[in-house]
Amino acid sequence: MDRARLGEELLALLADLVAIPSTYPPGDTSRVAAFCGSILKDCKTEIVGKGNLVARLGSGMPCIVFNAHADTVDVGERAAWRTDPFKATLIDGRVYGLGACNSKSAVAVHLWLAREIARRGGQKRGELMFTFVGDEENLGPGGLAYLRQSGAIKPDTLVVAAQTRNRLALEERGVMWVRVVARGKAAHAGAPHTGDSAILRMHGIISEIQRQFVSTTSKSGHRSASP
Repeated sequence: MDRARLGEELLALLADLVAIPSTYPPGDTSRVAAFCGSILKDCKTEIVGKGNLVARLGSGMPCIVFNAHADTVDVGERAAWRTDPFKATLIDGRVYGLGACNSKSAVAVHLWLAREIARRGGQKRGELMFTFVGDEENLGPGGLAYLRQSGAIKPDTLVVAAQTRNRLALEERGVMWVRVVARGKAAHAGAPHTGDSAILRMHGIISEIQRQFVSTTSKSGHRSASP
């Protein structure tokens, strides 16, 4: 397939996706899931949870799972839009529309990929899964996390679509929640040297965490940020 035709197919899929509202709030992706299911007629599809579509090709090992989220942020100030937010508008090689970048373009690519693999007879071994989920903009547990916890997917490899400026990211920072309590000793304002400030103790802890974080991210090549 030449690049022009491929671009036309992807743009057509993206246009259909952008036209389906899936803003958070409320984050309802059921219509997007139904649309994806209608495209992937050669796959085994099911709705898992609320508005999460899981499509399968083949069976066995290894299991490779592709994931993209279908919910978007809200429209915001409508007057700030130069184009219709629910219409994919191509201007100077860029597509404008709500969710066109984050992350309905990825949904379109995954739909095309799944459909193309199925059209060519499927993969030679193992299982391919394509998951289109919600609850991402809410940072909630109802999307990909729910698919993992419910056992709907058990990937050997997980390919998550996100905005990376076309750079392949092979690893990502995790999340660790820590509760720290600093205790001090009260003192009279006229004799602060007789006490021990819990605030100053906490300041020292935070400064050390920041120092260690910047040192670690610098060595690993990641852009440093505040914890």
